[in-house]
Amino acid sequence: MRTRRQESPDRPDLEFVIVQSLPLRVAEIPRMTEQKPRLALDLDVLTEGGKTDAYRVCERLCEGLARSPQLAVQFMADAMRVAEADARLRSAGFVASLQPIEALPSRKTDIALSFFRPESQAWREDRTVVHAHVIYDLIAIARPELFSPAVAKSAHDLVSILDQRSLVFTLSEFARRQLLRFRPDLSPAQVAVIPPAVSAWFEPCEDAARRAAARSKHGVPAAVPYVVASASAQPPEVLDRLVRAFLQAADHASASDLHLVLVADPDVQSSAIRAALASAGERRARILVVPAARIENADLAALYGDALCFVDLLQGAGAGLAPLEAMACGTPVVCAGDAAFAETVADAGVLVEARDVDAAARAIAQFAVSPEARQAAAASALRRA
Repeated sequence: MRTRRQESPDRPDLEFVIVQSLPLRVAEIPRMTEQKPRLALDLDVLTEGGKTDAYRVCERLCEGLARSPQLAVQFMADAMRVAEADARLRSAGFVASLQPIEALPSRKTDIALSFFRPESQAWREDRTVVHAHVIYDLIAIARPELFSPAVAKSAHDLVSILDQRSLVFTLSEFARRQLLRFRPDLSPAQVAVIPPAVSAWFEPCEDAARRAAARSKHGVPAAVPYVVASASAQPPEVLDRLVRAFLQAADHASASDLHLVLVADPDVQSSAIRAALASAGERRARILVVPAARIENADLAALYGDALCFVDLLQGAGAGLAPLEAMACGTPVVCAGDAAFAETVADAGVLVEARDVDAAARAIAQFAVSPEARQAAAASALRRA
């Protein structure tokens, strides 16, 4: 989120609403009398400390919706996470005043929007509130071992509680089809696609000092060429393909100093990362693992901008936010050509079959040996983003 305050002359300071589970009385449900729909945003995902693609989707949506002149926006968070959510709001330029909801949610809210998790029981039991949800993808359901038990359970619980009154948003047509296959009882009319968009942090970084500072902070040696790869919540086989593609690219390009920066979740993926890195042998020192939870947007944008290219070989991704962020920084991308990546990247990047390590390696090597190829790809990426 932006650290500087962004004033809006037509928007008062927004209230921060704590959602509390309290007894419900149906007789207290009022009719909506305001012209603007009253939208409550669930900020819990912003208090978890992670910096995954899903986190940044939530961050971007919160920032955009909160500034919409067409909505009367409030914020909700678990009572135990008020301090963290309040800090997030203030860093985005919002002045938050604590105001607990002491009766039915529908007395203060028309729409409750939650991100990647079920809303509280109090909200679900209020049948007047419109229940809206953002679903990033279904990977946490299909591959729960890639996530913490809490995250996997939350994803499963969210998809399970959807009913015929739910309004669902996905970030790609692919994710929409996935959800409707998993829950065929839902109507296609209930599920809408909102393509991802990047925040203002992700733009070409012309500041050499800022790029150098990001390198230094995250252990990337000065001046060496490197490739950035998205590795968060990636299966072991994808991590292995990323490492092998990098090693082959270094051989193709005869680039003895080429490095790989893996943006990953080492706390959850430690064994898979160790197994993938074992194949690097003496070149292990040229592969750096940057914890996703500890990298700020500004640093990530600078690392993207200074990289030869960005690589993501995940098959069946539900959204293409990370490639889009790299493209917005003027960085060429090499991605698996199926699912949401194809929707986002289209012909502005190099799309390869997810299991084709040789094709990915050739694409990376081309950017390493040909500044002209990289420049042309960067221009295409910026236009698409």
